[in-house]
Amino acid sequence: MPQPDVAAGLTLTTLVAPGVGAVRKYWRPFLLLQTAAFLIVLAYYTSDRVRLVCQHLSQFKSHNGLIFSAIAAAIAGALLPELAKAIVMGDRQLTAKRLRSVGFALAVFAVNGIITDLQYRGLAWLLGHDNHPITILKKVLVDQFITTPLYGVPYWVIVYGLRANRYDAFKTAAQISPRWYVARVLPLLIPAWCYWLPMVTLIYALPGPLQFCLFCFAVAAWSLLMVFVAEQEAVEELKMEDGG
Repeated sequence: MPQPDVAAGLTLTTLVAPGVGAVRKYWRPFLLLQTAAFLIVLAYYTSDRVRLVCQHLSQFKSHNGLIFSAIAAAIAGALLPELAKAIVMGDRQLTAKRLRSVGFALAVFAVNGIITDLQYRGLAWLLGHDNHPITILKKVLVDQFITTPLYGVPYWVIVYGLRANRYDAFKTAAQISPRWYVARVLPLLIPAWCYWLPMVTLIYALPGPLQFCLFCFAVAAWSLLMVFVAEQEAVEELKMEDGG
């Protein structure tokens, strides 16, 4: 079967539509978790007790390394959003499909946690460990306009496309192309910039060992939007290829 021209007829409106739809659906838990992340930063700079707790958490992370990063990111990306939906949307129904989705999210967010932790370490080594505004700006620009479009967002489109393809790696790899990038990655990349530009600025303003901890709270809110868009785009692509 010939590949559909998935990029045909795309406009800015169609590119941002999935992100807008996700925000409309999940704006309450999204706002709840985003606010919590902001309050953590505020509390860190205004409370000695919070700073002490953060220091202990930082030491715990340093001691456990990438294992901590994987577990923390999995909890933040897969479990906290489910808790937020249960609290503010009353969505407490446990089904086999939902449990499978949570299990899949635990795995892919764990991998993403390791990738992100290594990225933060790499940027600190490359651009500096200080919190000078110029250093923060450099890290934000590299993070958002190099690593995010290069592998940050494509990672999510690929893993959820893999799931939609019933874990057929060859079929998933065959779908990757410039047109695939425009049609599948950009709908997620645009809202990613809107959300993460201010968020990573806050993250890089913290001391290095605490940056990943704030990332975990930030990713809990982001995962609601990201998973919604990635799943919808992957299923839509599968339908198009099957002629549905």
